[in-house]
Amino acid sequence: MSLVNWQPHGLIRFFPHECYYQEAYDANIIHGTANSSVRKTTPLMDMILQSTFPLADRIFGIGGREAPVPTSDLECNFIIDYFDVDTESLKKSVFCFAEHKRENPSQPISLKEMEKQAKDCCKPYLNYNTSISFIYAATMAGAHLRLWTCFLEKPEWMPFWGDPEVEDDWGQYKDVGNDADAQEIKQCFEHMKAFPPTSRTGPTYTT
Repeated sequence: MSLVNWQPHGLIRFFPHECYYQEAYDANIIHGTANSSVRKTTPLMDMILQSTFPLADRIFGIGGREAPVPTSDLECNFIIDYFDVDTESLKKSVFCFAEHKRENPSQPISLKEMEKQAKDCCKPYLNYNTSISFIYAATMAGAHLRLWTCFLEKPEWMPFWGDPEVEDDWGQYKDVGNDADAQEIKQCFEHMKAFPPTSRTGPTYTT
């Protein structure tokens, strides 16, 4: 696709990012291949997070390959930190754990395993920081995304859209390059930013 014919779509607002989207989209198992590796999805997810939570806001920071708690051997692909402007010290807390496929690229995509990895980051973090009652999570495979809220006091987590009883289901994931899907994703991101998980806020989610 040439720049002359290209148009922004979904969360893909700049032409240089189109290659990230196309590589991740083409690797999606929905379309017959099973090669959504970290190499395919990482640049796309990084671009989406950087544009949604820009450093210029001075409220969020994005890091990668970090453990959710000091005693954990698990590393999350991306961690979005929140700096609480209503505290004198700008107290930092985790805002969202973002996880995507990171096993051998020759293996089929496993939504179940990816979602388990994200949940395995959320639960230890909440158990370690018991003054925080919920945390957000994002899971992404290929060019498709789902957002969640994980709770301290509940064993299950709640998706921002779709059937709350259904996990490990491609039909519940939204295409970041689709205009209608992206609109709902953006609305959920705005809701998350309006209600950050700190010791001062209670759990919130949308469906």
